[in-house]
Amino acid sequence: RVYEWGTFFKGIKRGEFDLMLGQWVGFTGPDILKHVFHSSRIPPKGANRGHYVDPELDNILDMAESELDEKKRVKFYLRAVKRVKQQAPYLDLWHPKLIWIKQKCIKNLSLYPNGSFTPLEKISNECK
Repeated sequence: RVYEWGTFFKGIKRGEFDLMLGQWVGFTGPDILKHVFHSSRIPPKGANRGHYVDPELDNILDMAESELDEKKRVKFYLRAVKRVKQQAPYLDLWHPKLIWIKQKCIKNLSLYPNGSFTPLEKISNECK
């Protein structure tokens, strides 16, 4: 089906799809794991749009979030990533590295680590 953007995105946020293609922009750290995969984040409380439920992953993410020791926290997040990869609730078809190709006369282009296209608002064309 073809929808106008607002209707399409409203359905995505509610989890009203069998299969969809999208991109996560704005996250550069492990916080996205809880936002996307924790069972408490099923819409409208978050972005667990596939209604994925895994109590073991919930527990790992809760422990990571409350862990004060950075090394231990990293280990929890690595366990969470491993678990998500094993369960495969999402099929990742997008690689986070964007490749920008431009002429030297295109100025003021800076890249953000979260994949945002916001820098495009600031570029200037000094090509003749």
